[in-house]
Amino acid sequence: MRVMMSCLLGISCMLRCAPAPSVNSDMHSRFLAIQKSYGILVRYAIGDDFFPETWRNPPVAARAAEINPAELERFPAIIGAALAAYPPNVIKKNLKEIRLAREMYFFETSYGATSSDCLIYLSDRGSNEGFTDTYLIGSIHHEFAHILYARRSRGDSATGATTMAVLKRSARGPTPLPAPWNYTPGVF
Repeated sequence: MRVMMSCLLGISCMLRCAPAPSVNSDMHSRFLAIQKSYGILVRYAIGDDFFPETWRNPPVAARAAEINPAELERFPAIIGAALAAYPPNVIKKNLKEIRLAREMYFFETSYGATSSDCLIYLSDRGSNEGFTDTYLIGSIHHEFAHILYARRSRGDSATGATTMAVLKRSARGPTPLPAPWNYTPGVF
């Protein structure tokens, strides 16, 4: 069961979210560079508003644990590699935030990743637990494809006429796509 929520939650969180205290300023700068390039926030501090209220209540009963700061070091490169597969304007129109946790539970079941209207949630318990860079990049592609498909099926004009081309590229799996991606400017 997929629970969808409004982008407004993600946008309101952008104004309130601060980095976890254990993250150094260089790391914070690398996440700010992603925000500047793609218009998305990377959130890794778990707070009461990490999940929408409707997800926190039963039967979903969403809960998360804060990501290990050592694991967080990998994410600027992982997120950059995944997002480089898409034209920046496709990302800016369709993705507002990526939220990171060590682990997440919904319906008392552990999830590696999920998404909502414009947010991606990722778990990372470490590469020694199978959360390799390749797996995490593939998870971003997978969840972004869900977002694009859902928006396209609702007739959302933000996805543009060539969303299917982007989705076909992301469906190829975790293999990074060539960057820069060859696309016709103004088509999206």
